Amino acid sequence: MFIYRRSLCAVSIFFIFLAPFTNCINTQKKLYQAECFEPNNAAENMKVTYTQPDNVELIGELFIRYDAGFSRERALEKLKQDAADCGADGLILTETRTSDSYWNLTQGDANYSTTTRAKAYEITTIMYRYRRE
Repeated sequence: MFIYRRSLCAVSIFFIFLAPFTNCINTQKKLYQAECFEPNNAAENMKVTYTQPDNVELIGELFIRYDAGFSRERALEKLKQDAADCGADGLILTETRTSDSYWNLTQGDANYSTTTRAKAYEITTIMYRYRRE
């Protein structure tokens, strides 16, 4: 019982004090065709817009979820790099949101419970490339 309390205490300390600094980031890609195109654009030249430009072909969606350890600019740089690796010329920013996650750590028979909250941010984009004729 004593060991269980100590391990529960250690887990609680991790979630309360260290979890916000672990810098979690998760990206997902959903392609509209079988595979990516050959990369032809550097991430630094990637355009981010709110509307679809004329004469473009949509490649797929990129989604990123990151915690407070990352800035929005750093998350956009990651999206730009992933899009460039897939042969995109730009990104259309479609959605940004904030979500909260809660963990409740409880010890079964004791009167011990703690709740931890973590804020996460999400950005959804659509990759495009200019039509090549």
